[in-house]
Amino acid sequence: MSERHITPRTFLKKANSLKISAEVFLQTHRNFLTTGKLGELTSPILAKFDSKEILPSPCLEAISSVVLKYILDQEQQKGEKALLSSEPKQYEGTVYDAEGRVCTAVNEHGEDKELVLLSDDGGAIERWLNRRLFDQGPGAYGIIVNHKMLDKEGKFYQVIIQRDDAVWAILRPKKMGAMKRMASKSAPLGWKPKVQGDRFYFSRG
Repeated sequence: MSERHITPRTFLKKANSLKISAEVFLQTHRNFLTTGKLGELTSPILAKFDSKEILPSPCLEAISSVVLKYILDQEQQKGEKALLSSEPKQYEGTVYDAEGRVCTAVNEHGEDKELVLLSDDGGAIERWLNRRLFDQGPGAYGIIVNHKMLDKEGKFYQVIIQRDDAVWAILRPKKMGAMKRMASKSAPLGWKPKVQGDRFYFSRG
């Protein structure tokens, strides 16, 4: 059975650290290798494996090379589009799982897309991250990068949103009543850095 929600980067990472045989790995990811734009490039190689023209390991190596080139081509196309845009977006929000990998979701075309959103509206990015983190597992988190603000080291400022905070932001009652919550959880997102360890956190007031 093929693995769900796999991206070219994830495939390449798994292929470079095999825990199963090359043959089983190819069969497991057959659907991924035979569908979409990437499938148009990898299907002919997989067909040679099916007809026993090449062995599993050389086949996987050839497919991995094609996947790597596909990733590089995609990155180049993204870079060219960014250069053509008149003004880059100020904020970039990304959803990560507990192991620090970019999360993905299936779009309306049935394609796996990384959960990354660009916008000039920081509040919209934060609300989008909250909704996406709500659907993720424990340990997931989101990062908002402000591409127009630099810290003392010359790096873009970042806000890290933990999944627990995102869940609370969505489920919090409209009227607090007798309940009290720290202002840092309910105030609007701000951009005043508070350094904790090796991550930047920002005040919400």
